[in-house]
Amino acid sequence: MNILLVTNQLAVGGAESFLVRLAGELSRRGHLVGVAALDGELVVALAPSVRYYRAPARPDRAIGFLRLAEWLHGVIRAHAPHVIHANSSTSAAASWLARGMFRVPIVASAHGAWYGARRHVAARLYGAFSDVVVGCSQNLTDDLVACGLPRHKARVVLNGVPRPDVPGESRSAARRELGIAANAPVILTVARLDPMKGQDVLMRAFAEVRRAQPQARLLVAGEGDFRSKLEVVRSDLGLEAAISLLGFRADVNRLLTASDIFCLPSFHEGLPLAVCEAMAAGCPVVVTSVGGVPEVVRDDVTGWLVAPRDAAALAGRLLSALTNPVARARVGEAARLHAERFLSLEHMATEFETLYSHSAVHFAEALA
Repeated sequence: MNILLVTNQLAVGGAESFLVRLAGELSRRGHLVGVAALDGELVVALAPSVRYYRAPARPDRAIGFLRLAEWLHGVIRAHAPHVIHANSSTSAAASWLARGMFRVPIVASAHGAWYGARRHVAARLYGAFSDVVVGCSQNLTDDLVACGLPRHKARVVLNGVPRPDVPGESRSAARRELGIAANAPVILTVARLDPMKGQDVLMRAFAEVRRAQPQARLLVAGEGDFRSKLEVVRSDLGLEAAISLLGFRADVNRLLTASDIFCLPSFHEGLPLAVCEAMAAGCPVVVTSVGGVPEVVRDDVTGWLVAPRDAAALAGRLLSALTNPVARARVGEAARLHAERFLSLEHMATEFETLYSHSAVHFAEALA
């Protein structure tokens, strides 16, 4: 098939990583894949076989939206896709306007966890400008339907991640590179630095962990506007030496190899790729029970769940896991097996291949 993936930009982020990985896997399977997007750090991560169409603007303002739609019309003519896969509600709207008389269905992915009035706006945008809308979790899809998305357009495909590379270095080597003692308990979080990701709650929970485990370390990987606030929180807690703000890291597998626990204390989520990646690596996860997370993390089976915004409960769960290596090993292995079966990139790409084929057939029949 000829497949055109459209997204706002290729900056570092979960939705963007999803698109880059999916494009590469579809291309590996023999499809002619194009990606239309504004520049960003992840452009260099596109597979060489993927055709990159550099967009002239973002669709977040009226003038940019119209410029993008006009440009995208030419891309559709050149790429001749059998299906357009839009990676946001705004890129779906731009694709719909650009599609014109081209007989090609629009499949749109929904990744975000919206709240307040934004949920209803997103649901209506997706419903108006897409033929099929794919939520990355059942929870997210149900929420969009409850907010106005027509149910007959709604589908679910869980996020998938690549199988982790065979570690090229040992746990001790990874820790040496990070300046961490061999016997120190290590907690890792990987996410955009954003208030909704709850890194400040994790820092306060970690302060309690540190009182019981004086050698414990917290690694915070990611970048964002919340960094300055987190630096203040870290300083106020007196934990500058124990909490490392690592910035963006491309070597997440190395960080997971060095860590005892992965933690993501978000307030809202769709289905975070970082949790799926930790599970695939067999790193036990302590995560908040939000969005689609409970669909893949069963408490005390494939991870541990806590309520959001509760630093005391989070600290208790982290301490319990850190002091029980047998439970960590059990949960980590169960998570790895679950991810291998249900959360692989290959499984996700197969689901989308089937969806693309069905969408193209149904769209053609509807126009006949």
